[in-house]
Amino acid sequence: MNATDFIKDSILKLNSESFRELERQLIGEYISFTFLDEDEININNLSEISQMSEAVFKMQETNTITNMWSKRIGINESINYVYEFINSFDSYMANQFMNIIHQNNERNKTVTILQREGREDERQYRNEVDEKGNVYIYYENTPNDIFTIFHEMLHKMNEAYIIEKDGNKSENYTRDYFGEATSIIGESLIGKWLVDNEIITKNDYDIRMKKRLIGSKENARDVLIEAELIKMKLSGLEINEQNLLQVIKNVKNPTLLQIFNDESRDFRRMNSIKKSKSLNIRKSQRYVIGQYLSYRFEKRHRTIEDFKKLNYEVGNINANINQVVDQLRDDLKEL
Repeated sequence: MNATDFIKDSILKLNSESFRELERQLIGEYISFTFLDEDEININNLSEISQMSEAVFKMQETNTITNMWSKRIGINESINYVYEFINSFDSYMANQFMNIIHQNNERNKTVTILQREGREDERQYRNEVDEKGNVYIYYENTPNDIFTIFHEMLHKMNEAYIIEKDGNKSENYTRDYFGEATSIIGESLIGKWLVDNEIITKNDYDIRMKKRLIGSKENARDVLIEAELIKMKLSGLEINEQNLLQVIKNVKNPTLLQIFNDESRDFRRMNSIKKSKSLNIRKSQRYVIGQYLSYRFEKRHRTIEDFKKLNYEVGNINANINQVVDQLRDDLKEL
């Protein structure tokens, strides 16, 4: 699989006319698409990302002894653990982390850290880096905070945007595709370091990895459903419950059959698309790619140095997506 195939197959290849037609008619009303430049998209299918999504959906969740964290950890202690881990392999990156965390100018404060208690609705109070580059972290005083801080701060530290002619910012292809991969791989790496240094228990690590995989499997489910809806529309079928049920009857793949049968119970994903008038496939595929690469990194015993190389390319505004995919060829070739 070459870089061009990976990029284009992992979203949807449409010519300009089909692209605009799909925008207008997927659910009978305008749907927002933020795919690649129209001129770079040709008709094809969603085979690569669908295969990756199916692989993620079939991954086995780790059994945990208990779902309770082993101890309480203060937020400052969690920040220091993240610093110590980063400093163990890159002192420059560790200083960058602390400099961003401790910016004190309230007008330009980059990182906002607030207690989760009283802000339990994660849809409203999300751990994230927003479109303006502001970091929001809601802490629980548990080992989970260490993972969350490292995940979100990796996004901030490898932030890289291209300024378009109209003044708007856009991510380069490398960050667009692999931005979540670095953070998800990073979670696994810091978790193992925490266990090896007896800061957290193996069960604490398993709790976080299980939670991450459950979320990624939900993303994989959404990708597979939306891919099928897109293919239905391209084949001339209207997107409705009756036609989806008809499509399900012809599904032979047991994994897809499980997913579509589940969707047919309440049409949750399809109704969400109708309500929001937008697809979530581009965002969802980032987590699928991240989960898959994290799994492959572990299976192939990739090192901190491999992680650093990928993280550098994600944050490199001049990164060449072809070269990055070539570096990851062995991790992607088993699709």
